[in-house]
Amino acid sequence: MDRTLGYTFASFSQQAKFQTYFQVAITVAVLYDHLITLDVEIDLIWKKKWSAVKVLFVINRYFGEALPLYLARVLIHQFPPKDNVVQECKIASKVQGWGSHVIIWSMQAIMLYRICCLFNRSKKVTIWMSIAFGLEIISLVVIDALYSRSLSPHSGSNVSSPPPPGPPSGPPGPPPPYLPSPRGLNLGIANTESQQRFPICLAFSPSWYFISWAPIFAFELLILLMGLRAGIRYFKKEKRSLLSLNKFPFHSILLRDSILFPMIAFLVGILNILGWAQPTNYYMPIANGLAQLFSRILGCRLILNLREAYYLPFEGECGQPEKLPTLIFPDTDVASGAVD
Repeated sequence: MDRTLGYTFASFSQQAKFQTYFQVAITVAVLYDHLITLDVEIDLIWKKKWSAVKVLFVINRYFGEALPLYLARVLIHQFPPKDNVVQECKIASKVQGWGSHVIIWSMQAIMLYRICCLFNRSKKVTIWMSIAFGLEIISLVVIDALYSRSLSPHSGSNVSSPPPPGPPSGPPGPPPPYLPSPRGLNLGIANTESQQRFPICLAFSPSWYFISWAPIFAFELLILLMGLRAGIRYFKKEKRSLLSLNKFPFHSILLRDSILFPMIAFLVGILNILGWAQPTNYYMPIANGLAQLFSRILGCRLILNLREAYYLPFEGECGQPEKLPTLIFPDTDVASGAVD
């Protein structure tokens, strides 16, 4: 039994270390994306009037950076392991779950706005898409509320450090079958590999928590299908080919981002499902980190790319100085009035 627990905690410790490094890498990538687009943000966001889209951008941009920074700080704070220290992970788990939802909702709201623009702000499309978005939010709020209640029985467990990054909807899934109940864990058990206590959070989610992905994927799939429909409708109506989009960069970016970005978000979600199915391996922190990264980047780039295509051509034309051709007059003999 001691050897089994020793191997278990050693494996979880290695995974926790990997998650810490990967979380730091994701945080650096998010900050780097902000740095390389800061000049465009100042020109196209902060110098423009406040609107609902600008509010969504600020939430996605800055809250999407605050959450990875918080998780990286929490994970770094727990490494290296500290002996004889027992810390709860419930707060970090809730912040991660609810915070990730806010980032995803802001990204989806931006995508929803783009879809409505593709359909010329059709009232029918706007109403039905808004209803679908509202149902997704309500269902996830209910699921997360039930999950938060399920955390209380484990709040006194002998576990330490905050949870590794879980899926956008919450922390990892059920514990592996060979791991004892959290109430029965004793971190003081001798480890064959090390006598240290491993700072591992075993904040398991209930078996039904898998359904939290259903509303997210249903809405992501709906956005993707609506984007494809708008693209097909545009080509049929205008009778244009893909090559002709180069002559219309605004329409090209609008269609490209409204189809490509939801497709990327959908694929990242599939990776999270695969990672969630095996919560004790290294696939989960990779999938969860990519979800944090792309939820933050896609939402901001949807706005920056479109505004850059719309505003910058006009600014470039207005900013070019008008050059007058040089006028050359022939020499004139004033006395005779003749032209040489």
